[in-house]
Amino acid sequence: MKVGSPHLRTSLVRRIKNINNSVTYILDMTQPITQKAKSRISNSNVPVIEKDLDSGVVAEANNDGTIYVDKDVSKNKKEEAIQHEMVHMDQMQRGDLNYDDDNVYWKGKAYPRDEMEEGNKQLPWEQEAWKANKKFKNKK
Repeated sequence: MKVGSPHLRTSLVRRIKNINNSVTYILDMTQPITQKAKSRISNSNVPVIEKDLDSGVVAEANNDGTIYVDKDVSKNKKEEAIQHEMVHMDQMQRGDLNYDDDNVYWKGKAYPRDEMEEGNKQLPWEQEAWKANKKFKNKK
């Protein structure tokens, strides 16, 4: 995958530590997310941690401000997944998205985890993230 647009610079920039076979990276906020989203995310660096994730899970945005990405997926897939999860980080930062063990909360409405398929493109918070993924893919 070649990223040529200045709006689409990918910059998993440096490995900062190796803990229990998980490699931690710092994600530079020059990633291809909107300027509006960048201004809402107050922390300029988002830790991206490579680790084993459940089968079928490529990445996860976490309430603690980190992103987990599966250590076994390709670099291209990781870049795409990180862009997707950055949308969720923005959604959490602006107060639209939250979660706990039992529910995902979108704009104040609870969605029980046991009644939905996580990552389904029809879920309202996923629609925004998948739309951003489409833009990311189209600009490569």
